[in-house]
Amino acid sequence: MVQRLRLVNEVPLNASNADVRVNCIAYWERGHGQTQHLSGVTDLRVSTRTVYRLMRGGRARWKIDNETCNPLKNQGDNCEHTDGHGEQQLSVGVALVRRRAFVVDQTPQRCCAWFRAVWTKRGSKRLWWERMRALFDDDALQSMRQRFATLFDGLKKLPPLLAVDAS
Repeated sequence: MVQRLRLVNEVPLNASNADVRVNCIAYWERGHGQTQHLSGVTDLRVSTRTVYRLMRGGRARWKIDNETCNPLKNQGDNCEHTDGHGEQQLSVGVALVRRRAFVVDQTPQRCCAWFRAVWTKRGSKRLWWERMRALFDDDALQSMRQRFATLFDGLKKLPPLLAVDAS
């Protein structure tokens, strides 16, 4: 794999803001028959000593953005960039609630073996969250562990009771 970095300092942000100066990094990675090109802008001074660390930091921020913001926007939450802005700040509250719900959704994926077992066995997370919601509606189970076990093993249904009227 071949990597190339290029840097330039103190360039105008754009024609409309020529007085605003920024520092730029360009990165190319060539390997396995393909080339990847990335570029970034920073207000931090870039030198040959710091350019690689700044590029790695920029890529880490990009990864965080993709793993957090994209699921909120594209996997059923319909969270747009404009959420969080508004005259009365209602959308700020909505955005905060969405992000908290996202954390509630993500934490068990990282920390709960039952969650991962159910997800592996059932496949679609969306489908089994619907089943989980039904288990909450029934309120028949006392703990999340019981709910995950029920999702994993299936709900044990009792045979129907038959009443015979012998009168």
